[in-house]
Order: sequence, then structure tokens, then C-alpha cells
Amino acid sequence: MDYINKANLYFQYFKSKDIVSLSNLFSNNIILKDWNINVNGYKNVVNQNKLIFDSLGDFDLLVKKLSQVENIVFAEIEIITNKEVTIVLDKLEFDSDGKIFKITAFKG
Repeated sequence: MDYINKANLYFQYFKSKDIVSLSNLFSNNIILKDWNINVNGYKNVVNQNKLIFDSLGDFDLLVKKLSQVENIVFAEIEIITNKEVTIVLDKLEFDSDGKIFKITAFKG
């Protein structure tokens, strides 16, 4: 299955802070981990994304590179705020229904 298109949608929705469309990509048992966050479950991850959007304020997101290995998409992205540019490697893992069940972000 081609998960690159779904990953592109994920980043499009994230960039536009479209929490409804974004959350439609999530499985019920989704896990979100990054250098500061470790949350489990659909409601918790949706709420955490709202907090992330609030903390970022106005931002831009550039997808630099995407690659897929089986059900995992690796994405090199840049998050640009008025304070800094953060380089991130996201690992999006998809279940058999094409829903994201795990997001792991590494700051670099």
C-alpha cells in the first residue's frame, strides 16, 4: 500500500491546523512520542495536537523528504516559527486499515 500520499495529507492537515481532518487519519489506539511528549489514545493525541498548534502559533512546515519502508513512512521536515527553524524526522506507522497508529518524532 502507498502510505506516502497519506503522509502528505497528514502534513498538509498539520500545517493548516485542521484538527478534524488530521484526527480522521488516526487509529483509536494511536501513540504520539517526541522529545517532550509521550501520549497514548485517540482523544489524548488529538488534544496534544491542539496544544502543539497553540504553542507553535503561526508556523510553516516544509516536507523535505519522504520515504516508505513497508507500513512506515519516514519524513524529514522543517518547522519554521518566528523564533526558530526546527528540523524533525517523523516516523509514521500505519495499521492494516491505513490509519496512523504511531507517530514518533526526533528533533535534529
